[in-house]
Amino acid sequence: MLLEVYTRYKNFKKAADLAYDLYENTEDASYLAKSAIFEYEASKDKNDENMLKEVVKKLKKAVEYSPSALNLNYLGYILIDHNIDLLKGIEYVQKALELEGDSAYYLDSLAWGYFKLGECEKAQKTIEKAIKLEGGDDPEVLEHYKKIKKCKILKKGKNKQ
Repeated sequence: MLLEVYTRYKNFKKAADLAYDLYENTEDASYLAKSAIFEYEASKDKNDENMLKEVVKKLKKAVEYSPSALNLNYLGYILIDHNIDLLKGIEYVQKALELEGDSAYYLDSLAWGYFKLGECEKAQKTIEKAIKLEGGDDPEVLEHYKKIKKCKILKKGKNKQ
């Protein structure tokens, strides 16, 4: 219950610490994943290499034992967004989509991965599916949509030259 309170009030540092303690006491991998996610959310510098390494390490271990769609997508998105391993990130997101194929957030992650690879057409088709779903109006999804649209336009412009 305390973990829920910390989460609700966005005290992610305390939530991360408590989730890790719960993981150590129970060996329940879902707590390890929560610990990693809260550690990432608590970080003031989302590009901190040490923090990213630790979060990715925890999430990889967690998805071995608790491969929920949320955990798979979170790991995939971090790998994609921080240019750690785009292909592996896309692979994790695709696994999340196998479990929950109608998630705007997971489709957004996949589209973002395609965008980062320069696959503008795939990114465009995927993000268009995302914005039609519940959650498709999320500010981050809409920001990605704008950038992906520009990618497509820029790509067309380059082809004309």
